[in-house]
Amino acid sequence: MRLLLLVATWVAVVAARTLAPFDMSISAADPVVQFAPIGNRTSDTQGHSDSANTPTGAASVTDNGWELSYSGVDLPAANVTYTTLGKGTPKRSTKTVGATITLKWVGTGIRFYGNTTDATGIGISVDGFPTNVNNTNGVLGGIDNLPYRQHQAVLTVNSGTLDFYSATITTALETDG
Repeated sequence: MRLLLLVATWVAVVAARTLAPFDMSISAADPVVQFAPIGNRTSDTQGHSDSANTPTGAASVTDNGWELSYSGVDLPAANVTYTTLGKGTPKRSTKTVGATITLKWVGTGIRFYGNTTDATGIGISVDGFPTNVNNTNGVLGGIDNLPYRQHQAVLTVNSGTLDFYSATITTALETDG
């Protein structure tokens, strides 16, 4: 009898818990986002080979074949240092046809934000299937209402220049009642 009561109580507690949607923003400088192709490493300002500190122009570095820049750093290339990087909004840009952005997450949706010079110049797939490309008002595209589980999204550059700012993933938080 006690076991039956214990099981009934456990079932009632589990049934009262639900998953509430929760949006999480991921910036272009976040290390969970994978950028390809990997570019050549060149010397930094101290003569070392370190792509994360390679100035290529005002406020930017070359990282994994993509140019990384920050809106709050407006210095000549020779003055870009570790302490000046990271101020403002990060942006990754590329003109490389076939370049990709890959993001894995657990949740139910994803949106990519940025701009492109070619309205039809990108493709987005989630779990290997093509998905919606909006490319309006800074939203490059995305998908909602996926089953709650692990997913992989890949944005591919087909033509033009892509400026990528961020992605928003929809995941879930467990709540009571």
